[in-house]
Amino acid sequence: MYTEANIAAQVSRLVVGEDAKTLKIVVVRDGRVAGLVAELLARSQGVPKKNITQLGYTASDQQNDMQLRNRNLIVIIPESIFRNRACTFYPPSGTTLVMLINGLVEPVTVISGECFEVPFEIFNKSDILDSQAGRIKRVYSFTSAAIPLDQATAEQIDLYAWKNLLQENSTFEQLLNQAKKENSLITKGIGIAESSNDVAQAFSAWLQSLGIETKFLGFLAEKQVFIYSGNAQNPQNGGSFKWSVSVYFDITHIILMKVARGN
Repeated sequence: MYTEANIAAQVSRLVVGEDAKTLKIVVVRDGRVAGLVAELLARSQGVPKKNITQLGYTASDQQNDMQLRNRNLIVIIPESIFRNRACTFYPPSGTTLVMLINGLVEPVTVISGECFEVPFEIFNKSDILDSQAGRIKRVYSFTSAAIPLDQATAEQIDLYAWKNLLQENSTFEQLLNQAKKENSLITKGIGIAESSNDVAQAFSAWLQSLGIETKFLGFLAEKQVFIYSGNAQNPQNGGSFKWSVSVYFDITHIILMKVARGN
């Protein structure tokens, strides 16, 4: 459920989790939420207010541009300004990435792309705010259980979970159909999760071993990350054991940028 407090808290955690080489552009619903985010960053996360650029409705384009020229790593923009005004962003020295944090939805979504030390404008602004469209690079499926699984058993569990996800989750079905159309590769893994509380940690550790960034996974539940769990009979002793299949659709979102001339 969208609430100003939830959005502000999620955004602040994402912002401080990034390194000093990432320009963070935060889009929120209005000036009130922008103020809440800035205040929370300063009060709870220890970010000096002088290091936060906050654009305002009443400011002219020229005044907002002067604010952006401060080259802060954190820029907070109300939605109407981001969509309807021309904004030139000025990355600080050493910046290599730009991260657009969409605070218009719950949970908050994140799109990132390469960034260089040159002024730029974003020109597919509405597309990246309103759509989750992007190319699926790869699908990762991880089968975990409280007992060691052989390959054949893991494959059976994996197929069963995917079948049920297809039947019960329209978003999963949509993404899987897209992956098939784009011939996206599927990588599968097997691991141990002794309890349901260990599933997310085991899945995250497996993805990290493959070089996948996992700090945003919690914000992608039911959007790009899906988990299906159940019970099966242990062939060794006839008892039951818990299993889970965790699926992650790795989607490439593109932030289209153009160099701003004459800056």
